[in-house]
Amino acid sequence: RRDGFAWSILWLVESPRALWTVHVIGLAVIAMYTLGLFTRVTSVLAFVFAIRYANRGLGAMLRLDQINCLLVMYLMIGPAGAAYSLDRYLAARRSSKPLPVEPYVGANVSMRLIQLHMCVIYFFAGALKLLGPAWWNGEAMWMAFGNLEYQSLDMTWMVHWQRTVNFLTHLTIAWELSYCALVWPRLTRPIVIALAVPLHMGIAVCLGMITFGTIMIVANMAFISPWLVRAVSEGRKPPERRSAGSGGTPADAEPRNRARKKKRRNSGEPASR
Repeated sequence: RRDGFAWSILWLVESPRALWTVHVIGLAVIAMYTLGLFTRVTSVLAFVFAIRYANRGLGAMLRLDQINCLLVMYLMIGPAGAAYSLDRYLAARRSSKPLPVEPYVGANVSMRLIQLHMCVIYFFAGALKLLGPAWWNGEAMWMAFGNLEYQSLDMTWMVHWQRTVNFLTHLTIAWELSYCALVWPRLTRPIVIALAVPLHMGIAVCLGMITFGTIMIVANMAFISPWLVRAVSEGRKPPERRSAGSGGTPADAEPRNRARKKKRRNSGEPASR
């Protein structure tokens, strides 16, 4: 607070009543942004409130606050409420015809920044773990299970499964270090994202960090393909794959191409130009 680096609008609030008023306004803005109401305005305000909460309580700030701030910042760049939001629903009700979803460059930039930031987070998290001997000898997972300060589910029975504990420890460090390389190829991406779910659910359930484990799973959803989201939410079919022997055209377009060629021959036009 003294050097002004971690500035927060809450520093300007002195009385408890005013502090509660600003706090309620912040919660209302975040709720509106979550529901997708006035998203272009609430996205900026939600980012401001997320930063002010983090800078106001530096002593209590954990990784959850950092992840929240970076996600809100990147979502502020893109059109977060363009497809699935109350804004979209209300606009569709006012319109007499279906509203198309226009492509936005900002959407690609926003999602790519989240993806790149996730790769940086996991790589350096794994690299820093290598500085401790517990991650080399496989005891790190047991140290987390046996820590009563964070224990929300008794996992001390794992002491009788030392090889399993060692395997989980080495699997975690290998997953974090390889995340930035294996999450991009389509072949390995589902495996990497699938492993993120039990890892962060384990943190949420066993170590009591439910909010942190949940937000990390949400952040990993940035790697889910858009066509899969549309298939689940709107019932759309996945895009058709192109046939290798059809010259770059969909396989079901071949009958139409043959019909066009036959029509040209019957009319005396050349089959190809």
